[in-house]
Amino acid sequence: MPPEFPPNAVLLVDDDQDFGVAMAQSLRERGVEVVTAMDSLQAIELLAIWRPTAILLDLMLPVMSGLELLKHIRREPHLASIPVFLMTASRCTAVEGTPVFHKPVNIDSITRAVHACLAVS
Repeated sequence: MPPEFPPNAVLLVDDDQDFGVAMAQSLRERGVEVVTAMDSLQAIELLAIWRPTAILLDLMLPVMSGLELLKHIRREPHLASIPVFLMTASRCTAVEGTPVFHKPVNIDSITRAVHACLAVS
């Protein structure tokens, strides 16, 4: 039996467990359901069976970078329209037209972006 996912949940992909737990908790406190993945491969497994409302994606991931995962998502017709928000500690400002939040992230800014996605889903 496939796992059940909360409706209107976002996928948070980050290999930093402390950051991921804190971010997920902060989002949940603000009314956002969150499913987490520790790396791109785990995210791909989840995306094969579930379509989140939005994806919060760290750029610096082991095995497959966040940029490579973003390209994978954009190539897949059933995933391409999912809003993706990148998170990074680097100085980049935009990646392939995808919004970037710089770490340490402003949780209120991310929450507003996610709530905007939830409002149209």
